[in-house]
Amino acid sequence: MKSAMPMHGYAFRFSVAHAYYEKLATGTYGGPDACFPPYLWRLPFFYLDVLCYGKFDLLATAGDLPLSWTSPIYPKLYSNDTSINPLGKPITEHQDGWIGSLVTIGAIVGPLPFGFISEKFGRKIGLLSIALPHIISYFMMAFAKHIYMFYIGRILGGLAMGGGYTLLPMYIAEISQNSNRGMMSQTLNVFWAIGNFLPYALGPFLSIMWFNIVLACIPSIFFLSFLAIGPESPYYLVKVNKIKEAEKALMLLRSLDEKGVEVGTGSN
Repeated sequence: MKSAMPMHGYAFRFSVAHAYYEKLATGTYGGPDACFPPYLWRLPFFYLDVLCYGKFDLLATAGDLPLSWTSPIYPKLYSNDTSINPLGKPITEHQDGWIGSLVTIGAIVGPLPFGFISEKFGRKIGLLSIALPHIISYFMMAFAKHIYMFYIGRILGGLAMGGGYTLLPMYIAEISQNSNRGMMSQTLNVFWAIGNFLPYALGPFLSIMWFNIVLACIPSIFFLSFLAIGPESPYYLVKVNKIKEAEKALMLLRSLDEKGVEVGTGSN
């Protein structure tokens, strides 16, 4: 028999929690099914998966920030007060239109380069590459002194937004199990909505510089955490004939040893 892979950190903690809740769900731990509907005891699996896989949901939040970014920024850019408006003069209606529309132009183009990167270099590299335009965009607009810096920042944000809409659903579909794929996909809607909400909540109370710096923290945290512990898609690894790496990715994602992966892949 093959020995179990030693687990550390969150993989170990989640494997213990999964075993505990499995006993609850099957009625072998005090018989909870006799008191409560069985589906109630499956809910903890969802929240465990959200915590375990939720790193990439930060990228979903970053992806929708550009959509509502303009709402708190426009009043500042129309201001004559140079302490509020970094451009030194109010923007024109023409410039207003370009700031609002360039993000959608970028989003139209974004799926093409990031889709290519994910197919050529892997889903993990693809998702990490999406975070970079977000980070550059917000830091560029944080210190912008000319309208064209806002234009470039908005285009970069749109490129990343379009790429995220393409790769995030694909990544979730490839790393999740049949039993939780639908629920994990729904987390994207939640975090996209949070991304829309944050500019409304923060923008009126921060300067343009600090507002963009705070927003840049979201993709930056995603980039660092996902670079450190984000797994590659097992589907992609099998596709490029990296079978051993795919097994290791499944061990991490499922908190299983090698034997458990071999048995479990038939049901996923």
